[in-house]
Amino acid sequence: MLSNLATRQRSIFLVLALALLLAGISPSGSVQANVASVSVSPASWAPGSSPAATFTLNVTGTVTGWVGFWEDNGTRTWSLSTLGSHNGTLSGNVLTCATTGVTYTSTLFSSWGDGVKTNVCYDDQDSSYFEIGFNGGVAGIVGPGTIQISVPAGFLTAPSVIGSTTFRAYALESPIVRTNFTVTVANPAPQPTEEISGMQPLLQQVGMPITGDCTNVEDSHLAWGTGLSGGWSRSWAEWVNAGSGGPVCSRSFAFDTNSQLWLIL
Repeated sequence: MLSNLATRQRSIFLVLALALLLAGISPSGSVQANVASVSVSPASWAPGSSPAATFTLNVTGTVTGWVGFWEDNGTRTWSLSTLGSHNGTLSGNVLTCATTGVTYTSTLFSSWGDGVKTNVCYDDQDSSYFEIGFNGGVAGIVGPGTIQISVPAGFLTAPSVIGSTTFRAYALESPIVRTNFTVTVANPAPQPTEEISGMQPLLQQVGMPITGDCTNVEDSHLAWGTGLSGGWSRSWAEWVNAGSGGPVCSRSFAFDTNSQLWLIL
């Protein structure tokens, strides 16, 4: 009788363990993530900028559907230039989306088969979210490995306001485990030049505050060791709005060798 009871208990445990594994949960209770981590380059974007960028997803397990990332925080602040489903061409390790120029690179594509993939690339947005991704198909892409998503300049545009945004990455399997990662919007640091080393006047520009008033620029982190604050005035620069130009706040300052102080000009 005890032997039969032990046998039944082992059978119940095996059934439960199988059910947990099918649900993506190990018997110890941990969920098996399908995107373990994400790295972004550049990790910091200038306000209103739209550079070429890469998002590298570290994928575990077998992916049997959509792979990508999105902003879904209630109100969309980033924007895409092109929307819809698009054909992609797979050649070796690189899937190229014909309409957008977005590429997906991974050694995990080796068993997928070269050629044109119909409507495999997907980009969409509305007032609350944007999404960039591709469909790996029911045949599945077997991990672990990395999938690098490369977007061309002008495709994904950062908001004009300084801050950080939480994105979510995913690789569809059962269950879907979404991995959060953060992208920062910040004014670029000055680059060393001959003028800087020679203590020549420096021009500093930042994105226009949402108020449209340069007196509202928060510049406590923009002093660069000079101790300066204020002095901003409205001007125009080409680098904002994805290179199409627009209003910014500017100031010029220089080092006075007599007083040994930085002065706003």
